Amino acid sequence: MPISDEQARRVKVAFNEAEIAISKVENLWDGFASPAVNELRYAGYHLLEAQLGNDSEEQIKRAIRHCQRARYDALDSGIIYYLAEISDFKKEYDTVEIGPRVPNYPEIVKCARQAQAMLDEVRHKTNNREEYYEAAEVCFQKLREACECLQDSSDEMKKAVRLHNRNVYRGWLAILLTAVGALAAVGALAATGFFS
Repeated sequence: MPISDEQARRVKVAFNEAEIAISKVENLWDGFASPAVNELRYAGYHLLEAQLGNDSEEQIKRAIRHCQRARYDALDSGIIYYLAEISDFKKEYDTVEIGPRVPNYPEIVKCARQAQAMLDEVRHKTNNREEYYEAAEVCFQKLREACECLQDSSDEMKKAVRLHNRNVYRGWLAILLTAVGALAAVGALAATGFFS
């Protein structure tokens, strides 16, 4: 039995949501993870099976689940990307205090922890990742905004690092000059016979 218009609409909605999620993530880095695209391929397979009348309702349900999984997998890749961006930011500016220079930095750190916890939960507690696609969408958007905030703060952070490095240089220079001065004083005293 061919699929009904209502069944086709249900799959189209799920398919479009997955495509939107994929398009949000695919340009973040080269080598976009293909699991999301594969899930859409599986959805197409189930649609063909439904069209051929092979247990249409079950095939439609499977197609929708694959679309939902594609959406989750795309967002999962984006979340991992943004978590890496936040981690790289922390490493790049580990010599200076970030909090005062980045608006809402504690919230950014909290958001990253929550995102990592969600990923861990999904990976360790369930095989039905498609159930998490709504939460992944929210998490992805929060991380995107957090990374935009970090990017906006990078000029201020670079200034802070330059100032820190200049102060460290000056500190070492002061120590070196003090040591040279002390050695010169000892040498001068020794030359006058002070230690004899």
